[in-house]
Amino acid sequence: MVIIETLRNLLMKKYELDEIKKLYSEEVDKHIIDQLKLFSNKFVGGNFKITYIDEGHYEVSYDLYFKEENNDEECLKKTYKSKLLDLQKDLKPEAITELREKKTIVYEITPPDHY
Repeated sequence: MVIIETLRNLLMKKYELDEIKKLYSEEVDKHIIDQLKLFSNKFVGGNFKITYIDEGHYEVSYDLYFKEENNDEECLKKTYKSKLLDLQKDLKPEAITELREKKTIVYEITPPDHY
């Protein structure tokens, strides 16, 4: 059993925090494009967050901000949030340490190249 578990761990890739952001970039772009198509909004920015929950878990969330074409004053905010994710399974030890220390890592979301 120990050999099987060791092989499973070697085959399962663990990620740095910026790699987690890259894994979600296609999903984020899709949500932006869907909103633009549905509501004729203008995308004005967003934040992608990786948040430490407890010794075993973290979550990913992102906020997207849009402005309506005829209303420059109000922003529409769309929030997406993952289920609890497994720290040990997904992240490299250095990434776990950084997330544990900082609690939340925030990246800016830029508009997709293609929309």
